[in-house]
Amino acid sequence: MSARRSPFQRIGLLLLRPGALLRAVAVACVAAALLVPSCERPQSRVAAAVVLDLSLSVDPAATVEALQLAERLEQDAASFVVVPFADRAIPLASVAEARELELIDSSSTTRRAGPWARAIDRSASDLAAALDAARTSLDRSHVGNVIAITDGVATRGDAERAARAFAADGLRLHTVPAATQAQPPTIVALRLQAPPLAGLEAAAEVEIVSSEATSIELESRLGDGERRSRTVELEPGRNLVALPLEFEREGPTPLALRIAGASSRWIETFEVQPPRRLLAVEGGGPTSPLWSVLQRRGWQVDRRAPEQLPTRAADLAAWQVVVLSDVAGTRVSPARQAALRDWVLAGGNVLFAAGPETYGEEGWSDGALEEVLPLHFRLEEEEPKVALMIALDKSYSMKGEKITLAKEATKAALGELQDEQLFGLVAFDWNTFDVVPLQPAAERDEIRARIDRIEPSAQTNFYPALDSCLRQLSAVDEEIEVRHVILISDGKTYPDDYEGLVARMRAAEITVSTVAVGEEADRELLEQIADWGAGQSYFVRDAARVQRILLDEARQKSDRTLVEERLEAVAGEPSLALRGIDLQSAPPLRGYQTMEPTDEGRVVLRIGDDKPLLAVRQSGLGTAWVFASDLAPRWSAEWIAWEGWARLWSQLLADATESEFVAAERLEVSRRGSDFTLEAELRTEGGRYVDGAQVEVRLSGAADPRTVPLRQVAPGRYTAETQIPPAPGADLRFQLLVDQRPVTQRTLYYPQVDERTPAVTQTEQLRSLAQLTGGAYDPDYETLLDPAGRTAGRQVPLWPWAVAIALACVLTELALHRLGRD
Repeated sequence: MSARRSPFQRIGLLLLRPGALLRAVAVACVAAALLVPSCERPQSRVAAAVVLDLSLSVDPAATVEALQLAERLEQDAASFVVVPFADRAIPLASVAEARELELIDSSSTTRRAGPWARAIDRSASDLAAALDAARTSLDRSHVGNVIAITDGVATRGDAERAARAFAADGLRLHTVPAATQAQPPTIVALRLQAPPLAGLEAAAEVEIVSSEATSIELESRLGDGERRSRTVELEPGRNLVALPLEFEREGPTPLALRIAGASSRWIETFEVQPPRRLLAVEGGGPTSPLWSVLQRRGWQVDRRAPEQLPTRAADLAAWQVVVLSDVAGTRVSPARQAALRDWVLAGGNVLFAAGPETYGEEGWSDGALEEVLPLHFRLEEEEPKVALMIALDKSYSMKGEKITLAKEATKAALGELQDEQLFGLVAFDWNTFDVVPLQPAAERDEIRARIDRIEPSAQTNFYPALDSCLRQLSAVDEEIEVRHVILISDGKTYPDDYEGLVARMRAAEITVSTVAVGEEADRELLEQIADWGAGQSYFVRDAARVQRILLDEARQKSDRTLVEERLEAVAGEPSLALRGIDLQSAPPLRGYQTMEPTDEGRVVLRIGDDKPLLAVRQSGLGTAWVFASDLAPRWSAEWIAWEGWARLWSQLLADATESEFVAAERLEVSRRGSDFTLEAELRTEGGRYVDGAQVEVRLSGAADPRTVPLRQVAPGRYTAETQIPPAPGADLRFQLLVDQRPVTQRTLYYPQVDERTPAVTQTEQLRSLAQLTGGAYDPDYETLLDPAGRTAGRQVPLWPWAVAIALACVLTELALHRLGRD
């Protein structure tokens, strides 16, 4: 009796049978094939996508060369796709298909239905769309290289955005520059540097694009005036041409531009405004450069002395703004101050700028004009405790008129001090003489007599004189609040440690100002001493001006309302006058006048936390501004050199007068390709923004006239975007409607399509796009197919092998079965 076999033994015997084993393997392979297995095999062959620019701006010869390069890449690349593009991109499998594409120019031919609906329109170019199409069409089982053959001139799309997507996908973009097609010069933009004002010249800037260096005749006609022509030399690319204009009268005025012998022209209608007139009234200080800045920006600036101001408000109606710059109140009679006040209340605008002349009990304080100003003049009851010393050069070079004028100036400065304030005088040549030891200024007759006895002699050495001032000022009572030295010299001194000496003076809270008299003075050193000493530096060719300087210095140091030190301006309440101005880049001011804000005033700029610098007040129908510093190079020397200075005053004055001189409704039209942006700004006659209005633009002159509604995006600002199909040669008229009421109109000539605008190959843009992806600009052929160390994982399917093994097992089992039966 045979032993019973276990199940495992029975299976083992079964498997030992060849036929059963083959059937089991076949079943296992079929089951594996149903799972569709695969494995990844790294490889470094390159798949190439050629982006081919067929737009009008590309030179035909460059297109032929691009097709030849694409055919070569088609032969050598592991995988290939070509993406011809103009207004749109079409991925194709071969260059032969690209050669069969239908190319049209819709700017000169009407697009038809049928086969042309799938054609490429060469009158536009969208490089971004072509790059996106190439990225999505590449065979990702190979290393991806995209070769863009283009001039880089695009009328739509964001090519940089598309290139960044390449970098994220690990693709390389190589850019090959294509030459641009020569086109006639074209006018592409017209800009006015300032609002057009009746009766005044305006500077216009015409932007002309040319494919090559050439000479043209630019014709212009303003309004119904005569046609003018001028020769303009052009360089390849964009050219800016200055065009002087003079608008004769107010109201809509068209300006027509044309390039003789070419189809390019430009028509734009400007709303000419009444002339803006400003009355500048200055004291006796340095002339402000603001007047020339305003003249360049379209202002008519009239200048008068303070004593020539009108005594009646009606006589100020000729001006829209009156600027008072460092004017002493004693020079403007009560009747003239009252006229200014009444004029502001009736709608006038005044800017009051301070300075050394504007303080004092008999100045502007409690005057009629102060009633409408945003700041009040603050007068201290108690005079500050002051010690003032003058170091006067009495070397031989000062002989004659110089020493006489200098002595008179010194006596005038003495007269500005109160009896209890201290005064001292050190005269120097090679030696130092304490002419007036530091003492109260009460004994003026004795002090003046000592000053008169000074006689010039010997050479200049002012180090010991400054040292004497330091010694005397250091010995005064600690209650002395102001310790100041004024150094006057006309010559060169001996070298010494002046910086160290002035540093000791500053440690003793002594400030130093300097006056360089004549061209022979050591100006550089004197300027350095004033800078180290936190004072003012002056240069005069005429010694007669010394007295004015000493008077200002003595007056400023002996009065609390004037502060001369380096001061930083910080923003206060919001104001349109400050738009676009970076106050953090502003240099320090060197002085200001202390004032107090009124309840009705708004402080726009401050010194520190609570000291007003620039303030505004709506007084009646007019506006009053006060600037507590000056407009001249004394306190504002560094501000004048700051780029924000001119912009601040231009914006401040423009905003103050905008309701009178700028159309209450503005319409701006800009375009890129067929995309137009419409922007309107609405204000009332009083200058306030208009919100919640129904704002529309009526478009005529286009193929589809229509009315475009604008949406409000900010106080008084409305905008809309719309598309206008290319209509070369058409005059487009944009009429602004507010609550269905026509208010203003702009007429623009639609120039030829952008692709016909002359251009040069955008080398820098193409270089930048390549760099974004690690690609190369204008590379050799080998680089185009170089994987650059990159690999791509190719998926290899395994299920065919499993099916093949299963089939082999089945066939083998059948063969064994047949053999066994035989």
